[in-house]
Amino acid sequence: MFHSRPVNRSVVMESCGESLQHHQWIYSHVFDSFSRIQNYKCLIMAMVKEAHLHAIYMTDELKIAV
Repeated sequence: MFHSRPVNRSVVMESCGESLQHHQWIYSHVFDSFSRIQNYKCLIMAMVKEAHLHAIYMTDELKIAV
C-alpha cells in the first residue's frame, strides 16, 4: 500500500493540491524558459543582422579603396 494513513477525502484533496502546485510550477518554469529562449533568439538575430550590415559596409569600403 502506498499510503501510511487511511485514504479519505482530505488525503486525496491534499495529493491533488500538491500535484496542482507542482504542475503550476512546471508550467511557470517552462513558460519562463520559453520567454528567455525567445529573448535570446531576438538578441542573436539582432547580432547576426548587425554583423551582416558590418560585412556589407566593410565590402563597400574595400571596393572604394581599390
